[in-house]
Amino acid sequence: MASGSPDVEHCREVPRLDFGALRVVDGCDGQLVDQIAVNSQIAPTSVAIPCSDSEHKLTADSPALIFFTSGSTGVPKGVTHNRGSLEALVNAYGHNFNLTPDDHYLIASSMAHIGGLLGCLSSLTLGAPVIVARTTDAGELAHMLLSCRPSVVKMLPSTLFSLVRDPHVSSAAFSSLRECCVAGDHVPPELHREYHQLTGQHITEMYAMTEAGMLAANFGGPTDRIGAVGPPAAGVELEIRSADGTALPAGEEGDLWARTPCLMQGYWGSLKPQPR
Repeated sequence: MASGSPDVEHCREVPRLDFGALRVVDGCDGQLVDQIAVNSQIAPTSVAIPCSDSEHKLTADSPALIFFTSGSTGVPKGVTHNRGSLEALVNAYGHNFNLTPDDHYLIASSMAHIGGLLGCLSSLTLGAPVIVARTTDAGELAHMLLSCRPSVVKMLPSTLFSLVRDPHVSSAAFSSLRECCVAGDHVPPELHREYHQLTGQHITEMYAMTEAGMLAANFGGPTDRIGAVGPPAAGVELEIRSADGTALPAGEEGDLWARTPCLMQGYWGSLKPQPR
């Protein structure tokens, strides 16, 4: 059982969750998941939430999820997504990566980060198996890649660097992948080159924000420019504007404006009460 299971089991709010609680069972060795088994006895359960009291009626504007983020230098802020933006985030992630029930998604980053959690939720929504790495050490990830044979993986640049530069990790570890997504930090040109030399594949470099989800993606390829974040993601509009908000022509420098259904509700603690 996960280390936090007793806390979850004694939480009085669990019965109020829309879909109950999903239990994650460890591998038989307690360290690594060597086999993936489906056990119908631990499927999530659905619990109806009473809506007779209007005070507790849930709408698309009801807060659903809070991620704390600080960017590079700021004070951590609680990015609050409501039920509407969370639905848009999950659907957009699956659509942009063309996820299907036949995929096996390896989460090689923290699920406390929006990228890791969305990969999990999008895959589960589509019926695709999800593989969660216990750590992001090169040795464990190489083991997961070889034994679980995922088709899609998401990780930080530093994590992929540790894999491609590990002399014990061969190209065979990556042979099942159709998509290697790297985000959460700048992706150096050296990482693009070294990954391609080792695997013959290209990295998908993603530009995303906790506040707005996936905004752009460079899916790689022989003609794509290394270092570019690519065109707008599906359902996203991007525009370069001046300081006064005027749209600028191609080639001009300015601020990047985005329009997306995945936009957060606001920062926790500064949200205005929603009309009932």
